[in-house]
Amino acid sequence: MFIKICGIKTENDYKLVTERKVSAVGFIAYPASPRYVEPEKLSLILASCENNPSIKKVAVFVNSPFEEIMKYISCGIDVVQLHGDEGPDFALKISEYAEVWKAIRPRSEEDVRKYTSFPAKKFLIDAFSEKQRGGTGKTADRELARLALSTYSRPVILAGGLNPENVYEAVKTVKPYGIDVSSGVEISPGVKDFAAVDTLIVSARKAFKEIEENKN
Repeated sequence: MFIKICGIKTENDYKLVTERKVSAVGFIAYPASPRYVEPEKLSLILASCENNPSIKKVAVFVNSPFEEIMKYISCGIDVVQLHGDEGPDFALKISEYAEVWKAIRPRSEEDVRKYTSFPAKKFLIDAFSEKQRGGTGKTADRELARLALSTYSRPVILAGGLNPENVYEAVKTVKPYGIDVSSGVEISPGVKDFAAVDTLIVSARKAFKEIEENKN
């Protein structure tokens, strides 16, 4: 029952998200994003709450240099989520310092299969967009997400256009390891709507629980 809320920009939103005992909290380390958080700001955000080691702190990068990623690792993040064109050798280098997840925006079965041996602890399936690397609100291809689940030997997280209205159906259809939500629970980019967050969490947990019960 893995739930990640991404795109956090403020101390208050970080506090409110962690109070909901989600599995992971995401911060965008991509300067072109409206949800971008620079390392200095991230240090302040993480220091604003007592550390809960059960909640993964994830920083999302798009083709960032190694030195820039190390700044965020020094802030106290646990996971580097690679959302660009980073290669396996780069991922292995990063994995010496933090856990690595790989985000994929597949448009075909080939796009899924070419990452089979990529050295990531988890994969994230997102929607493809020509203009943005994430946070688009577009829905990820459900069939390609299901293909990823059957192809990869590591956990697959579903992202892309998830919101309180569709998360139950998405989880029940794809049966992912977990979900990653950003724009679907926002008032504006980087400003969370916590009524929407709460509704989404309830719906997602209901779907995950029903999937587990059906296995028994």
